[in-house]
Amino acid sequence: MQNVITIDVAGFKRILDMMKPVISNKSALPILGDVKLDWDKQAGMFRLTGSNTDSWLTADCADPKTNDDGDIEMVPCVHMLQEDTKEHWHPVCLPYADLRETFSLLPAARRCTVTFDESADGQRLMTIDYQDGQMSLSYDAADEYPESPTLVTRGDDRDRRREELAAQVAALQEQNSTDGLATLQQELAAIPEPICRFRIESPSLLGPVREARTCAANDELRPVMNGVCLDTFADHLVVVASDGHKFYKNVIETGVGYLDYKTFPALDPQTGEPGSAKLIVPKTVMATINAAFQQAINITVTADSRRLQFSTLGVNFVALCIEGRYPNYESVIPRDNPYKVQMSRDTLKMALRRVQLSADGSSNMATMLGDGTAFVIEASNMLNSKSGSERVPVQQTDAFLPQGFKIGMKILSTLDLLDLLDEDNIVFYFSDPSRAFLLRNESPKLQSKTLLQMPMLVNEA
Repeated sequence: MQNVITIDVAGFKRILDMMKPVISNKSALPILGDVKLDWDKQAGMFRLTGSNTDSWLTADCADPKTNDDGDIEMVPCVHMLQEDTKEHWHPVCLPYADLRETFSLLPAARRCTVTFDESADGQRLMTIDYQDGQMSLSYDAADEYPESPTLVTRGDDRDRRREELAAQVAALQEQNSTDGLATLQQELAAIPEPICRFRIESPSLLGPVREARTCAANDELRPVMNGVCLDTFADHLVVVASDGHKFYKNVIETGVGYLDYKTFPALDPQTGEPGSAKLIVPKTVMATINAAFQQAINITVTADSRRLQFSTLGVNFVALCIEGRYPNYESVIPRDNPYKVQMSRDTLKMALRRVQLSADGSSNMATMLGDGTAFVIEASNMLNSKSGSERVPVQQTDAFLPQGFKIGMKILSTLDLLDLLDEDNIVFYFSDPSRAFLLRNESPKLQSKTLLQMPMLVNEA
């Protein structure tokens, strides 16, 4: 059996690069080192899929182009050479690492021909013919490649079945009957609950999730902190991440529109605040989201209680949510911050980098001592007899800091947060040396972003 396709090298290489974050190099399943190439009869184009069992990325083998009417349309970059072979096409698994390296070396402006040949004894070989050359690679059948899961959406068959089971379980519990209750509860637990579905402008989502990833934790004991929380409200979205030392929060109020359903309550029963659905996205999938949706205008986000789906024209990405309850992040943000200090972000960054050369390698701590018109930043390493200090001018725009106000900070964490601010004029909010301090942009137009850092204990001995 033989199938022949032609490939536009540049377009196909772009799709291969998009797949890199979901390809597993050390998986127990060797097939996960491959990508699946399939023909979508309904869409009339080829489609490439990559997976690492926790996430699935599917992309049309096509390039988005703007037509004469200003609309975006997908122009295929992989073509069937003969129309009559479309009905006989079988999905194939291609060796990702070898294929990506090959296409990275082919002339980008060229088109190549790929022949898939399966012999009678089951040997499979793909031959790539390009200008002045040819090479061959083995490939596999896609029978055992994991299928991308579909989410439970409001009103679909699984959702209706879930509601039927819930009603039956409730009836048995009301009757104090255990006849068949365990079986019904087990089946009910296996069906995820639909949560919400909304559309958001691509830049509004990609920027904040990329920044928030910097503040997410690596904590095996608290897995919920290893993700970025998308707190979805009825009229806005809040992106949150924290590792317990630094904290990121960004409120997105524009470019968010809900589609078919949202099931979170109007009010949170615990706080009395407007209700929301907290979707915890593993920070490891953020690279995939940024790589796959850079060219997207809008992204549709669908969530059930087990998975998240991000989709746009020609691209669909499904990832497992982190199970668990995200902490009440509002409770860690200090509300009473009497001391407001304005300074230059770039001046502070350079001062911290210079002082860091003298900091203790294990603690990476510096202290900031207010003297009215400046902060004196100091760091020392007693073991190596090193010390350094630098004076950074400040503008006290609110109540004056107490005499001798001194606060400790982890230099690397502070530098990470400073990189997330959007302008040179920034504002620190302090209350007490033992309490967290806030960092914000000075411009009123950029106040949606709140950064927080926990202080370090200063030893005065």
